This record gives sequence, structure tokens and C-alpha cells, in this order.
Amino acid sequence: MDRLTSDGEIYARLKAGDMSACRECVQQHSDELFRLANRMLQDEQAAEDVVQDTFLNAFKGLEHFDGRSTLGTWLFRITYNNALMRLRARKPVETLDGDTDLDEKTLTLAVPWREMPEAVVAQGETAAQLQATIDALPAGLRAVFQLRDVEERSTAETAEILDLTESAVKVRLHRARMLLRSRLSGYFGERVESPPMTMSCEQLMPYLSEYIDNAVDEPLATAARDHIAQCPHCHIMLDTTQRTITLMRQNKAQVIPAADRAELYQEIQKAFAARRKQSNKTKPAA
Repeated sequence: MDRLTSDGEIYARLKAGDMSACRECVQQHSDELFRLANRMLQDEQAAEDVVQDTFLNAFKGLEHFDGRSTLGTWLFRITYNNALMRLRARKPVETLDGDTDLDEKTLTLAVPWREMPEAVVAQGETAAQLQATIDALPAGLRAVFQLRDVEERSTAETAEILDLTESAVKVRLHRARMLLRSRLSGYFGERVESPPMTMSCEQLMPYLSEYIDNAVDEPLATAARDHIAQCPHCHIMLDTTQRTITLMRQNKAQVIPAADRAELYQEIQKAFAARRKQSNKTKPAA
């Protein structure tokens, strides 16, 4: 059963007051919502609170879900807004818009990596390095990268969740990937001399993320492919960016602890039961 079908069935059962659907919804979505909230807030306890608030908000407001998106997308959007409110309440306020410029060093640093992501992602030191690297991004870039490259949501879903245009999502994703790739190169890299940037390389860089996502149309895709095949610099850029995505995608160890999940479910179950009771009271007598 795909995610869309599963979400549709769960929503129908939630609307009907099925308590088991409440548990399934929490089990299916709580960890991914927690990862997004924690990525934004960098505080596990606050992230757990956001997840609880998200489910409470959702179950109390099921009638506001219009079905134009999936249930998961709707829950992500609530989570993002709840986390954003907490983030904006902090002083000093963290940069949210993600308008971090890519400096010349970020664009020109092409360092081949001495290790494969699959071989090191489980190492404790490496996992900590990955977390620190992505946590150093501005919040706006963290959210886009988490949704697109870790949770593997589409550009359209990410745009809907974050209330951005698809173009803005692509721009922020590219910035996040390039910054992460550059910073991780300092950790994994084996320093070698890179050839100087050429005009062709500069023309390729803005399209690199879309090229990775197979979203570049012909004839530009062929031109990019031919250039990468001939240019050691851009080949390294492509390879290390793809490895960056692989590292982050494999590093999904962040989950809500079992005891906290049980407490979370108890609170949500109470709220859902109260909603069902209130709904039954308002139904007209037969």
C-alpha cells in the first residue's frame, strides 16, 4: 500500500472516530515530524512538544482538512508552523529566510572524498559530524533539505508544507546542498589541486541540483552531462554532492524514544476520545 492510499484510509477512519486509526497515524508519522521539528529547533524536548501539539491540532481540526494534499503533507505543514512559532519567539531570532549567499570558496572547492558514505554513516563520530553540519545551516535551508533530501518529499509537497513557491524550494535546496557538500568536504576530503573554474563550470553550477534530480530538460541535460564527463572539477562537485545527499538520507536515526512516544500517544488518545465524544453529542437524534 502506497503512502497516499494509506493516508487516505487513515483519514477516513479518523473521521469515523476509529481509535485504532489514531494510533496508526501517530506510528506512521510521528518520527518524521519529530525529525523536522528537531532539525528546525535543535532541541529534542521542544521537538517532542511540537509533535504532540501537531497531532492535537490535527485531530481537533479534522474538518479543516480538505483532502487536496495528503494527510502526511498536512501534518508536516502543521509541524512546520508550530516549530516556526517557537523559533520566532526566540531571542535573538534565528535567520529563517535561508538567503545565505554561496561564496566563491563554496563554489570552487572541489575535493574528492577518501571514504564512501555507506561505509561511515553508522560511525558515531560521523553521525555527530553530519548533525553538526546540517544544524549549522540557516533554519530556512534546514527545513527544505530535511523535507526534500532526508524525508524524500517532492518539490511540490515541500513547497506546500513551507508555503513557498516551487522555484524557491529549488533555490534553497541547491544552496543547502552546496553548503553541506563544501563543509563535509573538509571532513571527508582528501586535498588535491583542483583546476581553475571556467565559464562552462560557472554556467553548470546553478543547475547542478536540478541535474541530480533529473529535472534539467534537453539539450541542457546533454550539455551538462558532456561537461561533467570531461571536467574533473565538476565531476568531483557532482560526486561529492550526491554523496552528501546519500549520507543525510541514510542518517535517519532520530526517532522519538519509546517512553516518550507512549506518553505522547496517551495524551493524543485522550484528546481524540474527547473529540469523538463531542462529535457524538452534536449529531442529530435519529
